[in-house]
This record gives sequence, C-alpha cells and structure tokens, in this order.
Amino acid sequence: MGRAKEVWVAHQHYVATEMKHQPTAGPLIPPVSSWAFHSPSILSSGLKTVPVSYEQRPISLTIQDAYSPFEPSAFVEGSSRKTLTLNLTPEWDDALECFEACLLHEVAAKSLQIFGRTLGQAEVEEMYKPMCRKVGEYPRNLRAKLNTTGFFAATFWAADKTRLVHRPEAPESLAGRTLNVRVALQAIWIADDAWGVAADCTDVQLTPMAPEVCPF
Repeated sequence: MGRAKEVWVAHQHYVATEMKHQPTAGPLIPPVSSWAFHSPSILSSGLKTVPVSYEQRPISLTIQDAYSPFEPSAFVEGSSRKTLTLNLTPEWDDALECFEACLLHEVAAKSLQIFGRTLGQAEVEEMYKPMCRKVGEYPRNLRAKLNTTGFFAATFWAADKTRLVHRPEAPESLAGRTLNVRVALQAIWIADDAWGVAADCTDVQLTPMAPEVCPF
C-alpha cells in the first residue's frame, strides 16, 4: 500500500470515529470526497481546467498567521500574476497531508471524467504537482497565485479590518510579513504530463509588525 493510500485510509477512519464527537468543529479544508468536479474547459493558453466546488460554493481556505519569507515573484518579468510563498503554522500539517492523499484518491477514481482517460493511482501520483511542501523540520510552505492588478487583483486589508485602497499604508513589500490570507481552490489544472490545484490568494490581511528595537 502506497503512502497516499495509507494516509487516505487513516483519514477515513478519523472522520468516521472522531469527527462525530466534535460536532462544532469545522474542517480546515472541505472533504474532497464531497467536492463537485465540473465540466472541463480549455483556456486560451491550451491548459485544461476542471472547476471544483463544495456544496455549490467556491472552496476557500482561511489561513491565519502565515509568514511570507519572500517577495511575490513571477517567472515572466513584469507580470502582475505572481507566486506568493507562505510558511504555515503546524495546525495545517495534518490537514494538508490528509487533503492531498484524499485528492489523489478522488482524482484517480474520477480520472476518466477529469483527464478524459482512465489512469491508475500510481500514474496520478507521478503527474501531481503539489501546491505545498514539507521538508524536514521546516514549516510547511504553500504557494498560491497573487494577482496584483486588474479585475481579479487580491484585496488587501489592514489589521483593523479596513480595506486598503490607494492608501499610504498599502504594502510596498510582503517579504518578512506575517499575514492572514484567503486562498481559493478554484480548479484542477491539467497539462500534458502534469496536473495540480489552482490556488489563488484573494484576500490578504496585514498583521501588526513587531516594533524595531534599537540594539544600543
């Protein structure tokens, strides 16, 4: 039995035996087994996407106290669609490990609908490009797209929950900042030999920065 299968089985046991004792506790990520995988579409770039939803609503993650170690960056210089890397708190470790195992299981089971051909579990796992990684004892990091301009630009919020629109306190840099973010899981993207989850950062709340202390 592969690692993904072991985690998926353990997660199903957890849901069946533990969650019933915590009726008020909502999951950090909606269960993938209850996601709806909609009809695929082809983008102008040639990339295939399969939109996803949960209970007829978009799927969004609310992540608190995420640390941004780097400035958002783009492969193409000058692009307004950048990648934001976030180091997550430990509470996300188990949730994201279970999420990815369940995602691999569901995508393999629905491979004909999603890819247009039947794929085995091993092939689905080999093609998968994860949106998050955990290396050793370092914090798990998640990479999400961040639109800085245009209709789909992310909304920035101050610590007092007021929206930052053309104000002096709008952030010039996100490197080294601790943020609260909303990440939308909008679709499964599919290339010739790879697939993954399209994760877009839709809202960013700036948390107060620790005051600088003079070392002298």
